[in-house]
Amino acid sequence: MTVMRTWILNFGRMTSLWVILALIVTLNVSWLLTLSAFGSQFEQVAGFLPIDLQNTSSLLTATQAIDQIMTYSSEARLFYWVFFILDNLMPPLVFGALSLLWAYFLSRRKNRWTDLLIASPFLLIPWGVGVFDWFENLCFVVVVSDPSAANALQLMELGLIFTRIKAGFLFATFGLTFVVTGYFLLTLMLRIVRPARRQGVLSA
Repeated sequence: MTVMRTWILNFGRMTSLWVILALIVTLNVSWLLTLSAFGSQFEQVAGFLPIDLQNTSSLLTATQAIDQIMTYSSEARLFYWVFFILDNLMPPLVFGALSLLWAYFLSRRKNRWTDLLIASPFLLIPWGVGVFDWFENLCFVVVVSDPSAANALQLMELGLIFTRIKAGFLFATFGLTFVVTGYFLLTLMLRIVRPARRQGVLSA
């Protein structure tokens, strides 16, 4: 964890803000377009969206998810394996890019609190989305491979637990991105306003 945190911090410090923002926008837009296109294709083949995409609006029960999987054709199962590969690759990159933005902002506002955040696992929070997405995907794909297995229901329930944990990291990542960005912009404005006020007082 320390090695990864150090890498994120160093990369965030060295990289231009515009490069980081371009990376975030490019990754998010491309992933959303991929999910939309793949979801539509999968729905045509299977009759349902992939389980992961259905869980964005309301969480399926383990039984409901397995009932859907039992109707999958061999083509739908193959499609799901493609989705499994994509969904293991992209989320860590998409959300991990936000940790670079945090590192950029925090490293340019050196004080006691930012030093504490930088020295803690704080910068790793966005990566939690990808890590628990891996665990969720692994449970789901095992069930998709053999939904009639004796432990299929337990695996699906475990996968849905990981879905909830992933959602927690997701909301934390978005919320903290607004907080960190807002803090950076607020301190930037104060740095601009204070000298201007001092100059005005001296001029008077």
